[in-house]
Amino acid sequence: MPRADYQLIKLLSLGPSVQRLMTYQQGCFAGGTMIRLAKDLAENNKGARILVVCVESSAIGFRGPSKSNVDNLVAQALFGDEAAAIIIGSDPKPSVEMPVFEIVSVAQSFVPNGDCHLALHLCGMDLTFHCTKGVPPTIAKNVRELLNKGIGAFGNFKLELTSLDSSPRRECNCGSSGKRIGPRAQEVTGHEEYSS
Repeated sequence: MPRADYQLIKLLSLGPSVQRLMTYQQGCFAGGTMIRLAKDLAENNKGARILVVCVESSAIGFRGPSKSNVDNLVAQALFGDEAAAIIIGSDPKPSVEMPVFEIVSVAQSFVPNGDCHLALHLCGMDLTFHCTKGVPPTIAKNVRELLNKGIGAFGNFKLELTSLDSSPRRECNCGSSGKRIGPRAQEVTGHEEYSS
C-alpha cells in the first residue's frame, strides 16, 4: 500500500529519490519530534531544506459514547484531525528566503512518572484512550524545568518567561490540551494569557 509520503511526493512533483522519513503512532509529540530532527538535519547538511508535514487523524478512535470508557468521549472532544507543514533550513539565502521564525533550541524529555497518565490501547478493532486527572498537575509541575533545559545551552540563567517577550501579550500554547492543562501551565510559567 503506498504510504502518505509517496502520495505527498507525487502531489508536490518531487523526484522519486528525495530523502524522507515517516513516523507513525506518535500522538501529541509527533510535530515537536519531527521539528527537532529536521533542525538537526538542516544544520548538519549545508543548503538542505527539510519539509516537515505532520498529520494526525483521530478517525480510528471515533465511536459513540460508552459508560465503561468516558475517556474516549473526552479525547474526541479535545483532539481532532489536524495537519501542519513547515520548511526548515539553516543559512537562509537573503535574496530568496525570508524566514518567519527562527528555531533557537529544540529539546525533548520524559516527564518523570508520566507514563501512567495518558495511554492509547489498541485491542481488537478498537483504539481506546485513557487519561487520568493527574495530567494537568504533572505537566504544571514539570513545565518550568523542561523549558529551562530547552534554553539552558544559551547561557547560565534560569527561565523568566515574562522577560522573554516585552510585548504586553504573552501566550502559553499547549496545543489541544484542554482547559485544565493550560491554566496550570500558565500559573507555573507566569504567562498572562492561555490559548489552546
